[in-house]
Amino acid sequence: MTPPQMARAASCKAETCKGRWAGDAGCLADKIVVGDQRIYVESPVDNSKLMDGTGTVFYSPACQSTWVDWQITFDETDWEPEFQFWELTQYGANQMRKPEAESDLFPGSYVNYTTAGVDLWRSAMTDWNNSVMSCWYIAAGSGEPPIPTNDPDEELSCTNWI
Repeated sequence: MTPPQMARAASCKAETCKGRWAGDAGCLADKIVVGDQRIYVESPVDNSKLMDGTGTVFYSPACQSTWVDWQITFDETDWEPEFQFWELTQYGANQMRKPEAESDLFPGSYVNYTTAGVDLWRSAMTDWNNSVMSCWYIAAGSGEPPIPTNDPDEELSCTNWI
């Protein structure tokens, strides 16, 4: 797999990028931030920071596609954050959760890089013609996470639809 910092010429566009990785398809070079959210969990006891990071939705004009990078830059827990990339077709139908959609090129729709103490997760891409949003929640770990709850159907922390 291509590390996140590598860039190549775009090898796909719009629908042909769906399910592919931005780095491998050459879509990182012209990426633009179109949405972001903070990933933040604090202690209910003393309001100290327990987890911190960002979820960033990117768009590549050359590839006419979007994807999300989630970075955890501070983690004092053993909790596992769970990330979702939702899309809504341009006709307003068929909300789809990823990573259920499998990439033809790779066995899952997420890839994880860990470098210099920073965890980076990247979603597979989708066509820019669809509306997208990025979500996260705490999936597992010892003890109950304070914010957000660990029930993904009740309380996700998400961006607006983009």
